[in-house]
Amino acid sequence: MAQIILDSNSNLIQGDFDSATVNNRTKLQTSTTNATTGVYVVPNGSATSASVQIANAADPTNASKVVVATNGAIDTQIISGANGSGSYLPLSFYTNNDIRFQMGNAGELNVRTAPGTVSSGTSGQVLTSGGPGAGVSWATAASGQIQTQVFTAPGTWTKPASCSQVRVTVVGGGGGGGSITFARGGGAGGFTQAIVSVTAPVAITVGSGGAGAIVPAATAGSGGTSSFGSLVSVTGGTGATPATPGEGTPGTGTVPVGTVLRNNASAVNGTILSAGLGGTPAPTSAAVTFSTTGAFAAGSAGSASGGPGTGLGGVSGAVLVEFVG
Repeated sequence: MAQIILDSNSNLIQGDFDSATVNNRTKLQTSTTNATTGVYVVPNGSATSASVQIANAADPTNASKVVVATNGAIDTQIISGANGSGSYLPLSFYTNNDIRFQMGNAGELNVRTAPGTVSSGTSGQVLTSGGPGAGVSWATAASGQIQTQVFTAPGTWTKPASCSQVRVTVVGGGGGGGSITFARGGGAGGFTQAIVSVTAPVAITVGSGGAGAIVPAATAGSGGTSSFGSLVSVTGGTGATPATPGEGTPGTGTVPVGTVLRNNASAVNGTILSAGLGGTPAPTSAAVTFSTTGAFAAGSAGSASGGPGTGLGGVSGAVLVEFVG
């Protein structure tokens, strides 16, 4: 039967705490039948702190230790500490017989990367979840973060492997303006913002601005269509015409499959996002602030000429892609 022994100096309690048969080891148990055992370490008198300190040497004078403590009304603590010349050790957390997390002596966070192995990753990396049963891992800062890509010319948007949906903002080219004879502005490029699903790289088309013209001798050019593959398509504004009143009309957007967030909206959160009404001169009809192509923002309508001659051309459109990857 296991015994508890108080040594001759009365400062050491000994018992069988390492028997191969676990149930034969010295244990602490309440004397109340079928009751829960709770072991307390408490301060004396008016003191407000107490701790349990576990050392890595039989003589704790110069040893590493872990401390579980209360610190008055400030906090409770788990501390990797040291006495004398003892070393401060990393503080590790284990489950299922393997290390999972570790706080290093410099404050770095280490996570399990292989059985028995932890890593603090590299500068700029972030922790990402692997889902239930998969733990966490280090990944580059860009991974899992919202990224943006602006197209002011045709191109291809490459889908990250982990990306399944994107938010796209598409603006068509602005229509050209007319001469001072009629002082007619072109139509604004259409504006559409939508969330769509993606499975592969997407071809980007950016509509150019329509050419200005001498009206009534000719009709100004219409802005070109901008598109995000076949998922979102937005037409450009039409040019000024000899007819009365003669202003161009704004373009329109189409989203065959997806969630339309805004379509030909005039403003969102105080930021002008669409080119506004057709026929508005370009300086007051800036479309989207993510492009500064030409004299005005993307999709701006061409304004009427400031004097005899050809009206100003519309500004090319743009495509903004926002995604997580």
